[in-house]
Amino acid sequence: MPEPASALSPAEQLLAQFAARIAQRDAPPPPPAPDRFEPPQVRARIGRALAARLGDLDPRRLRSLAALCWGLMHGPRFTTAQLAAAAGLHVRTVLADMGWLQELGLAQMQPQSRTQAYWLTRYGEDWLLAVVQETPLPAEPPTA
Repeated sequence: MPEPASALSPAEQLLAQFAARIAQRDAPPPPPAPDRFEPPQVRARIGRALAARLGDLDPRRLRSLAALCWGLMHGPRFTTAQLAAAAGLHVRTVLADMGWLQELGLAQMQPQSRTQAYWLTRYGEDWLLAVVQETPLPAEPPTA
């Protein structure tokens, strides 16, 4: 079948594709979803990011770890009971799961009287902010 007379040469096709690419680059980005910072969406993002770090883990454990991260966003330092309240979890869940976040380098804990004190590490703050804002994740801290 003969080509139509108006067919573009290879050079013209290249220029048209290049112009289209530049036009797409300069187009404004789509607006963010209005609910992207609502708690369920943020917790889901945190859960996906944790799953990427931890691999195949029980979905209930991932949900509780995401809830702990969400709770830790609400202040600089917590007791066990305060963190349980902020995360919407039972105290036993906090005690059972905080070791996971500590192992990932996201949080620290320290005995404090008859309870524990919990806080995000500097890396944990940077990582969590990147996850929540959907920006590139920081490099993992060196292991000792």
